[in-house]
Amino acid sequence: MITDQYFAGLFDGEGCISRQVDRRGFGMQPIAMLSMIDVGLPLLMEINVRYGGILRVHKRAIKIQPASVISWRSQESLRSMLSVIEPYLVLKREQAKLTLWWVRNIPLREERWGISKAKDIFSADLKAMKGNMLLSAEDSIARIEACFTSSTTLRAVS
Repeated sequence: MITDQYFAGLFDGEGCISRQVDRRGFGMQPIAMLSMIDVGLPLLMEINVRYGGILRVHKRAIKIQPASVISWRSQESLRSMLSVIEPYLVLKREQAKLTLWWVRNIPLREERWGISKAKDIFSADLKAMKGNMLLSAEDSIARIEACFTSSTTLRAVS
């Protein structure tokens, strides 16, 4: 049986936290994925049972070996999985903190003033955190929250 700490280490090295835009370009939601070549399928199956997500086995050859992927696409599954492993993450801790804040505070079909700018900041900062572990989720969250405060103020003045 794998531990939360083991899974966090595996996810730190092999996982990905990103965002997905719907085909029409209107909606954006964070996602997490973990992929491995098929020799890792039994491990991925155990992770899938314990941490949820959607497990897909891809038959097409990727560098000659098929791969399997677990993805956490719903806000519920993403929140559940990241909440468990976030304390043990090292490389992806700030990405996880930012993503957890987003799924806890921003509804999937958010319509508030400022949401477009907030999505831009979330996307840019999440991407930037992949290359710079010194970036802080707290700074990103403050900038996102400011989008709603300043947009509301600007709207009220107009």
